[in-house]
Amino acid sequence: MSRLLRKLWSDDCGALLASEFLFLFSMLVVGTVTGMTAMRQALVSEMVESGNALLALNQSYSFSGVSVAGVASTAGSSAVDQTNNIPMAQVAASPAAISQTPCE
Repeated sequence: MSRLLRKLWSDDCGALLASEFLFLFSMLVVGTVTGMTAMRQALVSEMVESGNALLALNQSYSFSGVSVAGVASTAGSSAVDQTNNIPMAQVAASPAAISQTPCE
């Protein structure tokens, strides 16, 4: 058993040269840096989208007054809910740009 271990220890038929190790490690470093840069950009983009979503929340509300046992109260919130009015213009249908007759 010890003779087999010594034989394996002294065997250098499959050893790589230093230049091959240098090339391998430089390719690994370039790939790692590129992957980490892509990961950073994806995280920054996701955080920007999350921040914009939080900023777009509108939690304002309003109520006009409360009537309790016939006594009207005008106390209420001064916050006014803003609505977005998007006009939906009617667009007339247009004919298809493809003019092809069916096969017989």
